[in-house]
Amino acid sequence: YSYGFYLGIAFQIADDVLDFVGTGEELGKPIGQDLREGNLTAPVILCLNGNEDLGMAPAPGAEELARLIRRRFADEGDLERALVLIHEGGGVERAYRLAEKMADK
Repeated sequence: YSYGFYLGIAFQIADDVLDFVGTGEELGKPIGQDLREGNLTAPVILCLNGNEDLGMAPAPGAEELARLIRRRFADEGDLERALVLIHEGGGVERAYRLAEKMADK
């Protein structure tokens, strides 16, 4: 049970990362679609909150990212700015570290 549970979490996190690193053609949907729909996935959550177990503080720009999310990307360019903040905050790398930790369990 534990093996499947943690491997499933690792797989889901890796899938979450695709929303930020894949192409629209590969994914069958535009980059950032999960975020646009209000689905906060591992790269976003780890940028916003960090992760104490992994020794991660919130990413630089976390407060601005939170504001963009709270207002649901209402202004033109908000989603694009959020994607930049996640990229600059190392959201993908943070998520991969968490996925690796889950897979190791």
